[in-house]
Amino acid sequence: MIGGTAEDICKDILSRTDSVGKIILDHAPAHLADYVKRMPLLLFYRETEQVMRELCESGWLLPMKGGMSGTTVMYLK
Repeated sequence: MIGGTAEDICKDILSRTDSVGKIILDHAPAHLADYVKRMPLLLFYRETEQVMRELCESGWLLPMKGGMSGTTVMYLK
């Protein structure tokens, strides 16, 4: 069930990466251009982290604790 939701979240994030990057780059000082190019993915990682936290806190996902086997893996492509 969560697989489709995760895929939808990733597609949404990737669809916004270029436009968000352009907005940030257009308003950033020139000497920060290299750093700013990485900011959209960092911002989206934070957004994804918040979604995962909400899923854990609501009981949909269980966070790994000592001795548990991981059943859910989150990765960025």
